[in-house]
Amino acid sequence: MEIRFLGHSGFLVETGDRLLIFDDALEGPSDGSLEEGVIPPSLLDGRETLVFVSHWHSDHFNPAIFQWRAEGRRIAYLLSKDCRVQKYQGEDILRLGANQSLVLNGVEVRTLRSTDEGVAFLVKTGGRTLYHAGDLNWWHWEGEPEELNRQMARRYQAEIEKLKGEPIDLAFLPLDPRQGSAYLLGLDAFMRTLQVEKAIPMHFWDRYEVFDQIAADPRSAPYREKILRLTRRGERILLP
Repeated sequence: MEIRFLGHSGFLVETGDRLLIFDDALEGPSDGSLEEGVIPPSLLDGRETLVFVSHWHSDHFNPAIFQWRAEGRRIAYLLSKDCRVQKYQGEDILRLGANQSLVLNGVEVRTLRSTDEGVAFLVKTGGRTLYHAGDLNWWHWEGEPEELNRQMARRYQAEIEKLKGEPIDLAFLPLDPRQGSAYLLGLDAFMRTLQVEKAIPMHFWDRYEVFDQIAADPRSAPYREKILRLTRRGERILLP
């Protein structure tokens, strides 16, 4: 299984002859370059492709993904219901709300409710289980009313509890430096609550120094070796 970092919360996962694309929202060179984190449209030729969009925010959803449509391509779009796609409608678009499950060409997909907008995805394919959180995170902001922050904590913990008993091979998890000292809350709770083999932080706004921060944070000690580091857009990670 090969993973490419597309920037921010975007990832391309290649497993066998199937492509999974999550929250690819950043534009790049028109000719496409995986080294730059941009998907060449020709990569989709002859391969089944599932495109996931967790919610409508512009750092997660770019309608340019519909330019990948071409005659003969096997492509399906699995979008959160809050994405406005009326002018792109077609049989290849599936709109999903929270707490839904479906099987598409042998791929099992389950959604959770985000603590911000849209959904998170649990995806089973080729004997692997992947989780992409979208913006489902423990969002704790200094200056917000304390009751609001406590409510967020309860909502986040209730959602990830739904995944107990699900071994997860790879999880893409938000880690937002804008939260200050609370930056690790969501990832930390996820890793301590669930059975996760490997995790890749995302949503860190190109502040790659956050990986050094994780490595030095005593809270990450129980799972630090499971965290995969990113250093640039377009980076390739190969998992056995």
